[in-house]
Amino acid sequence: MKGVLLLSLCLTLSYSGDKVPNEMAAIKIAEVEWLKIYGDKIYQKTPFCAKLENDSIWHVYGTLRLSLGGVPHAYINNRTSEIIKVTHGK
Repeated sequence: MKGVLLLSLCLTLSYSGDKVPNEMAAIKIAEVEWLKIYGDKIYQKTPFCAKLENDSIWHVYGTLRLSLGGVPHAYINNRTSEIIKVTHGK
């Protein structure tokens, strides 16, 4: 009986209803899209950061180092994992 209760508890705790469960997942989704658009140059803008805004949209962005230019941004729907918008600042 303990095994059934433990399994039920684990399933309840691990499912949040979100398709993008954490920052690392959001960053990976953005990274795949950025590679298609910008190529390997995105790795000049690491580390990548992700923030969940209003419990619904992941804002993923790069870090501006000493180089000129901007950083990539991606906005991802937390519930559907759909990429809403991709931009690059200057």
